[in-house]
Amino acid sequence: MHKPKSLLLSGLALAFFTFACLSFGQTTTGNLGGTASLYTYFGSTAIIFLLVFLLPPKSPRNWLSGRIRPAPE
Repeated sequence: MHKPKSLLLSGLALAFFTFACLSFGQTTTGNLGGTASLYTYFGSTAIIFLLVFLLPPKSPRNWLSGRIRPAPE
């Protein structure tokens, strides 16, 4: 949990590039259904990338619970 996640972030960035290339190729060939599914994979990878980016050590250990503020009474 306390180690940097540079290898994982690099792999996810490579996945972004791969999905972008595949999407370009499928759009070029007219396979719009395949392109739509690649956007879903791209979006899922983006969400995972953001969650990994927010993990410690770049943020405090309570990275999720620390962001929620208690309701004012």
